[in-house]
Amino acid sequence: MQEQMKVIHHEHGQTTLKLRADGIVEVLGAGMNYDLEATKEIHQAIKTLTANKPSPILINTEKFTLVDAETREYLSTDEANAHATSKAFVISSLPQKLLLNFLIKFQKPNCPTRFFADKDSAIQWLYELKENDQK
Repeated sequence: MQEQMKVIHHEHGQTTLKLRADGIVEVLGAGMNYDLEATKEIHQAIKTLTANKPSPILINTEKFTLVDAETREYLSTDEANAHATSKAFVISSLPQKLLLNFLIKFQKPNCPTRFFADKDSAIQWLYELKENDQK
C-alpha cells in the first residue's frame, strides 16, 4: 500500500492525515480546540483516504489540543466510529488524559479506544488488535 497524505486547514490551525503503508491512518492534530465541524471534516477526510474501509486510527495530539463538549459526545457515536476499527490517542497533557479517560469510561466509543504517552506504544497496540482481528 502506498502512503497518501491530506492536510486540512481550520480557522485556528491545521490537521495532517496520512494513510500509512501499514494501513494505519495517522492524524496529526494541531494545538487547537477542535469543534464538531472540524472533527466531522477530519472524519470525512479519513473516509476519503481509506475509500470508506474501516481502519486503525492513530491520533497524535499536540500539548494544547482539546475538543469541546459537543465534540466529545459525538466521538462516541456510531457515525464518528464507522471509519475506525480501533483508535489510539497519543497524548501529552493531563487535561487530554482526563478528557479521554472520561470519554472511554463514560461515553464508551463502539470501537476499541485507548490513550498512550508515546507513539510506539500506540502503534504496537494497534498492531496487536489488527493481528487478533485476522485470527
